[in-house]
Amino acid sequence: MMNEKSFPSKQKHVIVGNSAAALSAIKAIRESDSRSSITLISAERCFAYSPVLLTYYVGQKIDRESLFIVDRSFYERHKVELILGNKAKEVDPEEQLLHLADGNIVEYDNLLIATGSSPKRLGIEGENLPGVFTLKTLDDADKLLKYSDRMTQVVIIGGGLIGLQAANALFREGRRLTMVIGSKQPLSQNVDPSCAQSICQGIRDCGMSILFESNAVSIQRSNTKLLIDLDSGQRLDADAVIIGKGVNPNIALVEKNGIEVNRGVIVDETMRSNFPNVFAAGDVAEGRNLVSGERQVIATWANACSQGKTAGINMAGGKGRFLGLTGNVCSFLGRTVASVGITKPENGDYEEIVYSDPGKGLYRKLVWNEKGQIMGAVLMGKVEDIGVITNLIRNRARIPKDKRYHLVRSTVKYGAYFSQKTGHFLW
Repeated sequence: MMNEKSFPSKQKHVIVGNSAAALSAIKAIRESDSRSSITLISAERCFAYSPVLLTYYVGQKIDRESLFIVDRSFYERHKVELILGNKAKEVDPEEQLLHLADGNIVEYDNLLIATGSSPKRLGIEGENLPGVFTLKTLDDADKLLKYSDRMTQVVIIGGGLIGLQAANALFREGRRLTMVIGSKQPLSQNVDPSCAQSICQGIRDCGMSILFESNAVSIQRSNTKLLIDLDSGQRLDADAVIIGKGVNPNIALVEKNGIEVNRGVIVDETMRSNFPNVFAAGDVAEGRNLVSGERQVIATWANACSQGKTAGINMAGGKGRFLGLTGNVCSFLGRTVASVGITKPENGDYEEIVYSDPGKGLYRKLVWNEKGQIMGAVLMGKVEDIGVITNLIRNRARIPKDKRYHLVRSTVKYGAYFSQKTGHFLW
């Protein structure tokens, strides 16, 4: 049953975006406010889908319909007015108006910016040629899938999560894949060199090639082939190029109107911007990191859901707070890697304990601070307890020194070993 005593009058809630943060905000608003209007605006013409599943769609492991996480009934049930295929162009936070691409103007009492992110561009000649792809939207995936039968040689530029997942989607017998990575290892933002070495071995075991400390400087077309020139002087040829160098927050909507932005829209723990009735959540939001205390854009599905829920609670007059935490789970080429929190400490204030068994494809590292609190983890092979470890980090769990190595080797069982009241392991 909804409690609306704290909500004095009907409000106009407007949400720009139609993915994890937006859906979570809608559900949170409706839990306490059934009377106010909700208008959702999206530049895309379709219902909400999961970008996380796009590589499975491109790899033909799921069909197109399986991408969609809600249908029309979700919006109808939550009494949401949909404006699809119409991009929000400008916000006037003083007048509380949103200008749309078709010339219409939408008034709001509360505005949630959940515009997500877009693939980073290389800024080089030829990156817009036919046969050069990114993989962030359903339109991207459709174009890549239609082209896939022509691809026998593929170059993937980038060795982060996007690049590895693209490699996993496109890998098949008879197709040659080459990864071009600017750093010294794959997943340079997520794992340490020891774990990365095992990842590299798995990539090579599948017959893929990896070029490290290399960057594309131009792409040209020669007859039916694309020619990729690298800063090392090497030239690669391919039928297709996939650019997977990370993402940038979509902040164009708010860059010139007084809403504070850095890399993303700057928000506090309530997801409010410097305008109390303008919120941001998901890949476009830049909030405080729970562990580091620094402002950061955390472009993960889980973070977008939590931020969207927090924004929705506060838009409906509640009191929600959330601090982000970096983390991800990625499966590719038969391996699963999970990371959370501080994974590569840069000073001596942290203790790291590692357990690895290369023969079994296992790698587990946990990181503690000087107080004995778990601050981060990197897991490969045995990752089913990453959610438990994440909760321990959020609860500032302190682990006695004599228990830490056992914790690294074993799967962590939260219920059996942890007391939320004392914040200490009991065994």
